[in-house]
Amino acid sequence: MTPEEILMSTLSNIGYDFIKHIGNDLYSKLISCLEGNTNRRQINNTVKIIKHYADQRQKQQSGYNKIEEKIDDDWFVYWHEKSKLISDEQTQQIWAKILNSEVDSQGSISKRTLDFLSKVEKSELKVFGKLCQFEVQIADSLYQPMILEDYYDEDNVCIENTPDALGIPFDQNIPDIYIQHGIDRHKLKYLEEIELIKTNKVAGGIRNSGIKDVSYFNTHIAMKKLTENQTIWLGFIEYTKIGAELSLSIRNNNLPIEEFMEFLIEKWKHFIDFPRMKLIY
Repeated sequence: MTPEEILMSTLSNIGYDFIKHIGNDLYSKLISCLEGNTNRRQINNTVKIIKHYADQRQKQQSGYNKIEEKIDDDWFVYWHEKSKLISDEQTQQIWAKILNSEVDSQGSISKRTLDFLSKVEKSELKVFGKLCQFEVQIADSLYQPMILEDYYDEDNVCIENTPDALGIPFDQNIPDIYIQHGIDRHKLKYLEEIELIKTNKVAGGIRNSGIKDVSYFNTHIAMKKLTENQTIWLGFIEYTKIGAELSLSIRNNNLPIEEFMEFLIEKWKHFIDFPRMKLIY
């Protein structure tokens, strides 16, 4: 049986036009990559990943408009060489989402990220996924894990986060909400060691005075206009390039943490333009 016959027989019970949902260009590249490979397990791995990809395209309304967009030959060959060794279904779904992201926006996923994903442990992806649950959108295309510490002065009094609080914190700790959902200092340090996140070294974390709004899943929060001398604390963690690209494949698979929205509102109570806070449906 040829690789193409294996492909079509495996996908015969999908229930919709498979080629339509992956596009002729991607289909021809897939067959080209499979030719000459006699390793049935690798072929099956690729088929399962493409099946997940086709399912995603079917559910993604915009996918129908972009289905015939061509994908870079070298990128796809590299993606296939790395992904064909993956047999874990959850990780296969991530590889499918990586492909989906690249088809939607070519150049959004680097080969370096593909190389990282081929080597990362499932347990590491799980921890990173927990961090992504605290991800906040602070611009049209900028997402950031929002780790807001509690700061204390030398008398062990909590320093309130206000637009004018620019002093250097004396001490700090991770609030319970992060720990309860699987993120503590040790896990953050580990994610930094494997180069998925980086720590901002400025005391008090990342600062920005020009943010107009932020979004957490379907909740949009309008922020007050600050003066040039005022600032908002945005935590102390940022994605690396690999982390930002990898988060693309995890983002739509996460569910919001209900109490985190309440936590953000309390932390940012001096920054929020409350009448303009609204849900996005």
